[in-house]
Amino acid sequence: MATREYETLELTHELRLRRWARQNHVPAAERLDSWHPVILDEMDQRDRELFAVETPPPSILPLEMTYGRRIDAGHSLTAPNAKMRTNLRTAS
Repeated sequence: MATREYETLELTHELRLRRWARQNHVPAAERLDSWHPVILDEMDQRDRELFAVETPPPSILPLEMTYGRRIDAGHSLTAPNAKMRTNLRTAS
């Protein structure tokens, strides 16, 4: 958790600051430079998380919404072995 800038900070105090930063997140333009570095770091981290959620990776395409029941071309309503059973009956 702690980095070189604030190594002397107790872990419990750092976690409280990070929690406060998440609960009181503000846009980067509204942040003051006088805030504690841990708070600024956590808010920056939160910005990165929010940005990652808003922009999906290019390899993932959203699926089209469908309503009701739909059967795709690769699916069938009959059992896959139904034709084979019919062929076995006629061969014997």
